Amino acid sequence: MESPTRTGWTGKQAVELYVRTYTTMLQSSGDIKIDSLAPAHLAMGSVLHPLAAEPQVDMGALLYAVRRLPGAIVRCRRVVMGQSPQGFRAVLGADILSWQAVKAPARRRRWYQHSDTLAVLIASPSDIDDLVPTLVA
Repeated sequence: MESPTRTGWTGKQAVELYVRTYTTMLQSSGDIKIDSLAPAHLAMGSVLHPLAAEPQVDMGALLYAVRRLPGAIVRCRRVVMGQSPQGFRAVLGADILSWQAVKAPARRRRWYQHSDTLAVLIASPSDIDDLVPTLVA
């Protein structure tokens, strides 16, 4: 039997709440602070991040995330997501294809870095469902 999380949501309900939380936030305009997603992430009780609420580093979650993000993530303060280079041009006024292409070891997403910003091309909603928890972890 699952034990209730701090929010009272368990299992599937907690995951659905987390997905609704970040989906709603991503549909808004403006930047989203990763910290604002942490409460829903913690409440979800992810099997990939079992020590999320503990003070020590969750090495399993860290290694999982490191393999799915480009090394340039350590120098970045901003990650922007979009479906096409044209979309980035329309919204940011930036040609991400002129930025430095970077890769993540365990994912084939197209990433581009410029200064302290990473841009990632998202192909499907499942990309978002993978990327957001990875960034939060």
